[in-house]
Amino acid sequence: MSSRTRALSLLVLTLVVASAVASTAGAAVVATGASSAATEATEATGASGGATVPVVPSRHEPEIRERQTFVRGETRGTVRLELAYDVPPSVTAFRVRLPDLTGSSISLVDREGFDRRSETAFEWTRSTSTPTLTFELQVATEGVSTSEWGVERDGWAFATVPPTAIDVTYAGTRPRLVSTTRVEESGYATDRMAFMGPYDTVEANASGEAVRFVVGDGAVDGNVSAARTFLERARGRFDFGVRSERLVVFVLPYEGRVGTEEATVTGEAYGDAFWVTADATSVSGVENAFAHEYVHSRLGDVGNGSAAWLTEATAEYYGSLAVLNVGGTSYEAFYRETRADSFAPNRTAVVLAEPESWRGTLADYEKGAHVLAALDAEIRARTDATLYDVFVAQRSFEDYAAFRAAVVETTGEESLEPWLDRYVTTDALPPLPDDPTRYVQGGDLDPDGDGLTSRSEVSATPPTDPFAADTDGDTLSDAREREARTDPTLRDTDGDGTNDALDAYPTDPAVQRVTSERTETTTQTSSAVTEHETTAPSGRETRPSTTETRAETPGFGVGAAVGGFGVGIAAGVLGGMRRRRENRESS
Repeated sequence: MSSRTRALSLLVLTLVVASAVASTAGAAVVATGASSAATEATEATGASGGATVPVVPSRHEPEIRERQTFVRGETRGTVRLELAYDVPPSVTAFRVRLPDLTGSSISLVDREGFDRRSETAFEWTRSTSTPTLTFELQVATEGVSTSEWGVERDGWAFATVPPTAIDVTYAGTRPRLVSTTRVEESGYATDRMAFMGPYDTVEANASGEAVRFVVGDGAVDGNVSAARTFLERARGRFDFGVRSERLVVFVLPYEGRVGTEEATVTGEAYGDAFWVTADATSVSGVENAFAHEYVHSRLGDVGNGSAAWLTEATAEYYGSLAVLNVGGTSYEAFYRETRADSFAPNRTAVVLAEPESWRGTLADYEKGAHVLAALDAEIRARTDATLYDVFVAQRSFEDYAAFRAAVVETTGEESLEPWLDRYVTTDALPPLPDDPTRYVQGGDLDPDGDGLTSRSEVSATPPTDPFAADTDGDTLSDAREREARTDPTLRDTDGDGTNDALDAYPTDPAVQRVTSERTETTTQTSSAVTEHETTAPSGRETRPSTTETRAETPGFGVGAAVGGFGVGIAAGVLGGMRRRRENRESS
């Protein structure tokens, strides 16, 4: 039985069926959520895969203003959301749709200037230029589940705006949508997210990018310092070349790791903002919500259609890879959690390029991350490039064919095409190389805290484990062994039967001097064994199972373990980290 934190896709982007209005002159489609607040929407995509409708901005284009206002509900577990619009005179028809109104988590409270045309659609009556819609959203009072729009505790609440879509018919210049989010009373709001209640803000500058932490009152476990250090180390290594004017991080004052069988959301991202629970800001544990949502804030909606799996797979793989490389988890934990074998909840084989085969499962996270990790290792083995280079060059793919072409173009390795086809277009699962050197991202970092950078460790002769301060487990750090000119990959460099840490002459097999805290004895036989250890069949000694000395990286909990032991604890689209407990044969 193992507890895991996972990301779960929520229905996200507001998509519009555009074919009916886009085919006539003077028609436009504006999708909320397609751009950040107070910026121009650039395109809208048909919900059924219809044609893309480009929106060509104009210097004097009219604006449809949308104000999203949150207030805590009158009953516990509810939040009120008002959508208020200023409609310019050039708009002749205006319709708002909320696809999630078909469920029980959203209900209509009031409407003014709109007629309800269907269960999910409202049409402007033209009786007022400032029509409004008011909804009641269900929010969790315990852990955030996938069917709710936020969470409420005593003294505060947090909620996100449900996906909405707007159809517009206009005369003259095409209008643009300018959307703002606000809180009616005390609180803080950013694009489509709002915290209601007392809070503090912490300003930071992560290597040139402004970051604002909105910390809910009572978030005593919110380790903003560790999160800030992570963001500084992420620049140029895990940011995919993306910079925003300001990144906003909501830190909610409760812990997401609760003992429950039900899936709970512990983070979501939208545009240049995301939220996490307070415990995630330690940025420790291979499946960390903060790192996962940070990747979402950089890459957003990575894939569509047959490449839809990429959106969560990239956040899952690179979130875990980032935590590993900053010293927030052990290599063993990273490899164990990245390697997939079956996919919750029904554990059936899936085809990543066929979304209908994995919807309702976590295969886009689990198999998706496994395939990306294996692909990264293949690229590194065959070329001088990495998978990261592919996503820096191109961050969005309309389908799997586009992603495959980008991999080949960026790496220059055509042999990767059949490799990808095998594991993306079939239910096959590639072997995942168990080699720490394949997963170094940021060679100038020192995740194991041994004083050697990852680059120097993997390029040394012999190479050492960049994620373990003591590769051979003899209690001497790799850096110390290099200074002493002993072999950091062998516990007994001279083969005289004495551990390097105890041997006063570790490079001279003719002299065996065993040193302890109290006594020092010398023997003349090189075959004498002074410590019971296990020797691998190949002659290379394995790490002693009785030694467990951990090395910590400041601000990241247990980073890497001396002797190889470690502790691993542990969406523009909306996505969430979700946690579940499940049985695994390998557990």
